[in-house]
Amino acid sequence: MLMAKECVEYGVRKGIIFFFNDRITEEVLFTVEEILAEFLMLSGGAFTKKHSFRSDAPTSRNPSGYRKIRGGWNRIFHKEFDGRFNDRTDAAGAIIPDSSSEGLFLSDCDAQQLQRVEADIRLSNHKLLRNASSGIYFLCETSVPWQGLYDFIASMSGKLDVHYCSAGYEMALNPYCYSRCLRAYRRLKDLPFVNSYATEWEYMWVIKDEHQILIPNFMQVLSK
Repeated sequence: MLMAKECVEYGVRKGIIFFFNDRITEEVLFTVEEILAEFLMLSGGAFTKKHSFRSDAPTSRNPSGYRKIRGGWNRIFHKEFDGRFNDRTDAAGAIIPDSSSEGLFLSDCDAQQLQRVEADIRLSNHKLLRNASSGIYFLCETSVPWQGLYDFIASMSGKLDVHYCSAGYEMALNPYCYSRCLRAYRRLKDLPFVNSYATEWEYMWVIKDEHQILIPNFMQVLSK
């Protein structure tokens, strides 16, 4: 069932998505950085590419918008997020809460290789209708043991105020070949226990029912 033929365009990975309620501060950014490092240790991978929502717009020469990481992913992480979640004061001295929203992809994909590790990091202090304002979506190879992923989820839950977390099999799409993603979506019909971020998770930033299991994945954690 899960032995879908892998190609450079798409393939099956194990995935974790979690949403959390913590207000983004310098301390929380440090915690998220620790979680990313823990994920790389678990997966045995390395981030070699990055795509910033703020600064890496796709171009005709680089439609994916992904660029090589120079100087290490930690430097990219801090360059993207440091100093972007600071409260301000108005003329009367009242605090105006920051509501910034930033996003960053870290991956090892390229035009010849489907990503083996990936992290889609969405950090925000802007709630509105959302029960959780931030989230991270991870992908890793299917050879990573479920016990390791379970321990990773437990570790994350102890470090952040996790609102919802789920793990299962995911359809990974190579951003260098994204125009052909419909072929991957068609394969999902033959893989009933495989999800996809674009088909299952894209609109889950607004979780209307805190106590409902929304996706038929293998591991789930709900807030109280």
